[in-house]
Amino acid sequence: MLEEIKSKVASSEHIIELENKHWEYLDAETAKQVVGDSDSQCLMRLPQRDIEFFEWLKTAAEEVWQDLWGADSEDTLYTVSTALLPELVVEHRGFPVCDLQTVPNFYFTQQHFRGEQGDHYMQAIHERQDQGEKLTVAQVFALEVERAPIDKWRFAWMYDLPLTAVDDCIRELVEDEVLMYTATREELSDYLDFDGE
Repeated sequence: MLEEIKSKVASSEHIIELENKHWEYLDAETAKQVVGDSDSQCLMRLPQRDIEFFEWLKTAAEEVWQDLWGADSEDTLYTVSTALLPELVVEHRGFPVCDLQTVPNFYFTQQHFRGEQGDHYMQAIHERQDQGEKLTVAQVFALEVERAPIDKWRFAWMYDLPLTAVDDCIRELVEDEVLMYTATREELSDYLDFDGE
C-alpha cells in the first residue's frame, strides 16, 4: 500500500486523488515519509471527510469558505499541496483553517494555553473526567485543543454545535485567561508547525 501511495504522489498527474483505502492506511509518520521521498510538489484533492467539512462550512460560515476557496476554479476546488499530506491524516484534524485573510482566525494549539492558569484548568478537567462528571462545551473545546490544533469551525462541525455556542466557549476561555487568542495570520504564524513535529 505504501508503494502505491508513493507512486501516486510521485506521478505527474495534474491533481492527485487518493482513495479512502489510502487515507485509512496513512498515519502521520508514514505521510511524512511519503512527502520526504517525493521530489514533486503537486496538488492533491482533500480526503472526502475534509470535503464534507468544507461543504458544511460553505453554508455555516460562507465568508470563511470564500476566504479559503472562493478564488478557486471548479477544477482546483479542495486541492492543496502534497506537502500538507501529514496534516490530512485521520489522527490530525485535516486541512487546517488557520490562514484566513479577510476574516479573523480562530485556530488554537497547545501553545495557546496561558501558563499556570491553563495548566490548572486542564488539570481540573482531567479530574472531572476521571470522576465521570459531565463537561461543559468550553471544557471539551480545551480538551480538543490539548489533543491537537483545532479551529472553531471544525470543532462545531465535529460536535454538531451552533457556531454561537462555540464563540461563547472561546470567549469564556479567553476571558478566564485559559487560552490566548490570535486573530490575524501574522499573529498566528508563531503558533503554526506543519512539519509534523
